[in-house]
Amino acid sequence: MSALPPLSSSSQPKVGWNTYRNRKFDFTLQYPPGFELVVGPLAEDVSQPFWEDENDEVIVNVSSTMPGNAESGTLDIIVHNKDSTSTDEYGDAPGFWSIPLQVLMSKIQSLTATDNLAAPRVTIVGGETAYEFTLNNGIVGWNGLGEVLGGENLWIFMQAKNSVLEITLPDTPTFKDILETLKFTESDN
Repeated sequence: MSALPPLSSSSQPKVGWNTYRNRKFDFTLQYPPGFELVVGPLAEDVSQPFWEDENDEVIVNVSSTMPGNAESGTLDIIVHNKDSTSTDEYGDAPGFWSIPLQVLMSKIQSLTATDNLAAPRVTIVGGETAYEFTLNNGIVGWNGLGEVLGGENLWIFMQAKNSVLEITLPDTPTFKDILETLKFTESDN
């Protein structure tokens, strides 16, 4: 796997941007005015187990709401429970997300072989090691499940707590700026 420069290297907050803090997974994320943030139902509730009967959950969705914005699109953060005992959204067996992340990346690349996905590159997001795929008009997912994305997009996987974060975003300057604001924080719990 080739290495990329860190995606998340900005230590300064973005002036005038909104800040979202997730206490359950201990991270913050900023997004600019004119973008909308939608938070998933289990994303905030620290008293709830990570999942009741679900293996995956979109915890954060940031999208452009400005009419005519050339950088339209959505940044999604999906959480996959490493300890899940149920089948995930892509039809994978329990335990799929519990294997080491580097091994998991090879497995994901083989599952998406029909999309001609190049090997993932190693990068740093939020101070943590991450694996990044680049998709051009591809499907985020496998086994016939997932989402079709137009244009060039980044598909990133990284560990956080007892889970794997799956992040998708358009490969544009503004969405990369949003991703650069992702920071893992100390838990207040």
